Amino acid sequence: MSFSTINGQSDSTSESNESGISRSRRQINQDNYIKTCKDECVKSQISAVIEHIYTLKELHKICSIGCQKEIENIYENNKQTKQQKIQDIDYSLQSITSGKVDCEIKCLANKDNNNSLQLKKRKEFCRNKCSTY
Repeated sequence: MSFSTINGQSDSTSESNESGISRSRRQINQDNYIKTCKDECVKSQISAVIEHIYTLKELHKICSIGCQKEIENIYENNKQTKQQKIQDIDYSLQSITSGKVDCEIKCLANKDNNNSLQLKKRKEFCRNKCSTY
């Protein structure tokens, strides 16, 4: 048994069940967001249909395009935010690492820092001393 979906594509109930199971949570959330957005858009602009500015079909299409663009912008902003956070973390790690490495090198080079200990013990001593970086 076939039926027509909202976007005009034909689908069977078994295909619909399979695709529903395999779709990602993100896609389902995106579809729900677009449906809700579109419903709200149509409700808020229904006066344009009443005043014969648009047909209901045109209004649905306008709202659908607008909501799709809106969700694309949301995902792009989230992606940019995540990338910025990653860059910030990378910068922090580089600062921490370079500061710690500098500290350890200076510590090892300093003759006053338990120079009588074996190199392995001195490295451990300096690593512990510089662990606050």
